[in-house]
Amino acid sequence: MKSDDASYTLEFPADHRHLSDARIESTDWLKTALVGVDRCDEIIEDSAVVVTELASNVIDHSKADSIVLHIVVMPTVVVIEIGNQGAAGAVPHVSLWGVLDEGDRGRGLRIVRSICHEIEISDDGGFTLIRASIDLS
Repeated sequence: MKSDDASYTLEFPADHRHLSDARIESTDWLKTALVGVDRCDEIIEDSAVVVTELASNVIDHSKADSIVLHIVVMPTVVVIEIGNQGAAGAVPHVSLWGVLDEGDRGRGLRIVRSICHEIEISDDGGFTLIRASIDLS
């Protein structure tokens, strides 16, 4: 991370009420971090969707007690990381996120895939991290 990058980190309990608070707080932070950036409002809205969808999947489909949200605003991208204790075995491969059959669960993953230009999933067996990047251009 460059010294001119701005970052935000929050760990919160893995439940929807706390997710709502985290989304509001991170959106407020992004409003400050993205001042003067073209498409600022669109990027903030897209970021809120990504945070909501990825963290909701942790809440709904894992046994994680908490979620770590980390956002970095770089000169060309906003990087959103959602981490949790647990394995990523239930997370579909990113290549499938845009092609899940209609009617299948995973609409949120299709939305995230359409918003983000890059998505990576890492899993060390005890901690899963999903890193999604939104282009600022």
